[in-house]
Amino acid sequence: SDPFENFEDATIDALQTVASAIADALLRQELEARALAAERARADESARLAQLLRHVVNSSRTLIDAELQSFEPALLAWLGGFGSAVGAIRCTFYDLVDFESTGLRTARMLAEWVREGIEGSMPVSFAAPFVIDPRGAEPLMSKLTSGHAVALHTDEVAGPMREFLAQQGNATVVAVSLVMDGKPWGCLSFDHAERREPQPGEFAVLQTAADTLAAILKRNEALRHVLAEREARLTAEQQRSTELARANASLRQSL
Repeated sequence: SDPFENFEDATIDALQTVASAIADALLRQELEARALAAERARADESARLAQLLRHVVNSSRTLIDAELQSFEPALLAWLGGFGSAVGAIRCTFYDLVDFESTGLRTARMLAEWVREGIEGSMPVSFAAPFVIDPRGAEPLMSKLTSGHAVALHTDEVAGPMREFLAQQGNATVVAVSLVMDGKPWGCLSFDHAERREPQPGEFAVLQTAADTLAAILKRNEALRHVLAEREARLTAEQQRSTELARANASLRQSL
């Protein structure tokens, strides 16, 4: 039987109106809650990026102030601190090389920090150079070695690259390029055990860190050149002084 057969049409219409109003109110409440949650998430992300940017600025001062002879320990400390600040399980510093005879450009590991508690964890250190096999992720590696930021997802690559990332326990690797003299020279990578989709703001902060490091590395390269030139001049002056002293001694003996 019809449950509404004993109700007048006007009553049914009124009930339907009330039900519709309640549904609309619940929908608005749900949409408002979602909008509020999204706004809070954006605010939290903005605060996180601002904090990360402050870390980039403050930690970079340590590198800038480091004397040439203490630069490598300072770089290692910077790498570990930055990896931790990003929330990565691993942070790695690379230069770029050709991969065997394939003609593909790839990354060669120079130094690595691994978060404590992760298998293979270690204090950040300069490691024996290890060359990444780019096969299976050629488009992304080509983009990275051309100077662009990338996010490599383990489930979206293949071949040797997928095997390598899986062995490392990575779901996503975020990498930004180090550019010197207008050319890609190396990169910084940040490994994550869970899949991540970095937003443009995060890429921008990471690239700022990479650009700062590249400028400092370039400055130190120039400083090494200046110091080498100064050392060469001092050595030459000492040799001239020695030769002049010998010449004077010979002259006095001949008189």
